[in-house]
Amino acid sequence: ETFALRVVKAMINDKKCKVAVLTAIYYYPSSEVLKTEWEKITPDIFELPTFATTKTMFEFIRYIFETRKVTNVFINNCMLGYNIVYYLKLLYPNVQMSAYVHSITYGEIAMKHARGLDLIVASSMALKRRLVEQYGNAKIVKVAYIGVHLSTDKDIAMLKKQGYKYLNNDKKSFRIMFIGRMSIEKSPITFVKVVDHVYKRVQHTHNIYVDMCGTGPLSNIVKKEIEKSLVNDVLTFHGNIAAA
Repeated sequence: ETFALRVVKAMINDKKCKVAVLTAIYYYPSSEVLKTEWEKITPDIFELPTFATTKTMFEFIRYIFETRKVTNVFINNCMLGYNIVYYLKLLYPNVQMSAYVHSITYGEIAMKHARGLDLIVASSMALKRRLVEQYGNAKIVKVAYIGVHLSTDKDIAMLKKQGYKYLNNDKKSFRIMFIGRMSIEKSPITFVKVVDHVYKRVQHTHNIYVDMCGTGPLSNIVKKEIEKSLVNDVLTFHGNIAAA
């Protein structure tokens, strides 16, 4: 995923570290562009299913730990990683084990394997709250928004630069945001229809602002849906927002 790529690039720039990438899924043609980006930062890319069996994958991962002197592990939506993280932690207790989650599904998986993790990073406060309420263990769950600096000053500067309209303190003003891929799975068209329905009901009593961030195969269809909707007057389609 592009987020994992950005995290690793930031680590390389900040810590001057070396990176090895292990993936538990088969290569597929649509990932060619992303794979090319990974190849720019490391020659150590291992697509495990292409050469290792279920029985030998763990031994190969141990080989990587030993030969590359691994100090940090970053798990991103990988069931293999979650299934073996506790055993890796027992073998290498000084290695920092971290996981990034941006959905409740993988968030729950991470929490269930928390005994092998030093840090779980959620993509929003809402996700963190749900995980902590259900599983506890609040100390290891932190929040990092995708593509957003953690510094408040930098957040504000970035948002201003990108042309966001700021809401005042009027309780009758509010903002609705969609942040995600423009694909069937994320239902961006449904989002437009819902906010259009809301806008029609409150436009005379509330100030409403709507932002949509993301790209994908449905981008053009979503834009057409916005254009024919009344909410088009207050909806800003940002497309992809690169990390500042």
